[in-house]
Amino acid sequence: MNAGRDVERLIADWLVEEAPARAPDRILADAGRAIDRTKQRWFAAAWREPMIISTGRLLVAAAVVVIAVASAGWLGRMSAPGSAAPGSSGGDVSSPSPSASPPPTLESFRAARNAICERALPSARALNDAFSDPYDPGLTQAERSARADRLQDIVDFGIALRAEIAAIPVPPELAAEQTANLTRSEDLQIVLEQEILLLRTGKVSEAQQLDLLTDPINRQAEQFEQKYNLSPCP
Repeated sequence: MNAGRDVERLIADWLVEEAPARAPDRILADAGRAIDRTKQRWFAAAWREPMIISTGRLLVAAAVVVIAVASAGWLGRMSAPGSAAPGSSGGDVSSPSPSASPPPTLESFRAARNAICERALPSARALNDAFSDPYDPGLTQAERSARADRLQDIVDFGIALRAEIAAIPVPPELAAEQTANLTRSEDLQIVLEQEILLLRTGKVSEAQQLDLLTDPINRQAEQFEQKYNLSPCP
């Protein structure tokens, strides 16, 4: 969709007035460069019983204690410094130290990220299928709010997915771009949460204009995936 300078000014003014502590300046900077080029992508109870202890049982228990004490003394002598098990040479055998983990590479990062994103795709598709256009003019406010709830489900799913991806070891040469990509995901979350709030309060036109900000953010995420041959992440 295309947006002229009036749309850009409307979005900028709304963000300053309505959400000064939520929408970072970088969102506006990204949107200002590319807002007019493409459309939006997209969890035992203990029991007791009376115990009757007979004299015979007490004698058996006492015998067990005596045997245990005697065994402990024998084991103590066997494990004392300088002692050795029968038939052993008594030499000191050192266990090998574990080898260090190899440093992350682009290939290891790509494999780990692709596994997460590909596993998440079926759930993401189900969420998207359950979501309908909240800007249908024929909707009642209750229906529009219900569709905003479905959009919130998508946002919550994205937050959990981003946490998984952020835990992947990153090679040094990719660290800055990975950080920037995660930041863009946070920006998208902020924009969508503000859009949801507007939808729930009946400010449909403002929400629809704010939705334009998702375009450049999604486009930059796609460029990152294409640059490093990464699977699309929902």
